[in-house]
Amino acid sequence: MSALHIITLSLTAGAVALSVIALQWRSALRFGRFSTTAAALSATLGLAVRWAVSGHAPIFGTFENTYTLAWALLATATVVGFVRRDLEDLWRMAVPWALASMTYGLQFRSEPVPLTISEQSLWVDIHAVFAWIALVSFLGVTSLAAVRVIGGRPLGLPAERSDDLMTELLMIGYAGFTGMLATGAWYSFVLFGTFWQWDIVESLALVTWLSYGVVIHGRLFYRWGSRRFDMAVLLVLPLLIAAYFVWSFFPDTWHFFDIPLVKPY
Repeated sequence: MSALHIITLSLTAGAVALSVIALQWRSALRFGRFSTTAAALSATLGLAVRWAVSGHAPIFGTFENTYTLAWALLATATVVGFVRRDLEDLWRMAVPWALASMTYGLQFRSEPVPLTISEQSLWVDIHAVFAWIALVSFLGVTSLAAVRVIGGRPLGLPAERSDDLMTELLMIGYAGFTGMLATGAWYSFVLFGTFWQWDIVESLALVTWLSYGVVIHGRLFYRWGSRRFDMAVLLVLPLLIAAYFVWSFFPDTWHFFDIPLVKPY
């Protein structure tokens, strides 16, 4: 584990703490934004160094995936906060997920490893990009829904505006998830001659995709109100997490990358 990873984890934990402090001391918000930005920069540098050392994008194994997810969350919140002043506190929605992701990743080996021939493909990288777009968007929707369920106003937005923002994020996430499935299916055909294999990761991903499709359908065509919309989003969360991380501890899938290193004797 690199010093930059530890710095990113520490800054992210600090941002979470400042977000909580800001409930009573609003001035803590600007320090939280600064900590989130610093964490995003640290993660960017840390992943760039890891990429240079390993020779491949840091998207293989649970440690790399959780690190990259944290970076995607922190960087997205930072950029959106600079571009959209009404969403400058979006970091408060991102940092708890980033901290949880990196903490989970600490359980797995962190040594960078070379890739097998089948993993050395641009399709794998494109597949991962779609995956992170989807996951970051869906986690954003989930955060907004959770705040509303407990009676809060996420980011200080009025109900109608938060409805619109959740719908936008949901559509972006669904498009990304669809792209992930499509590129994964294509590369499965390239490798194995079949577009679908019904292993546990693919099956969970399909169920998750269909579930979010139901939520979108209910929102757009049946005009689900805020309460029903929020609860539907929260109910899909376990499927989303399982689809992305079940391979971390279930080796009977070709998505499994946490193969133990064999030490020479």
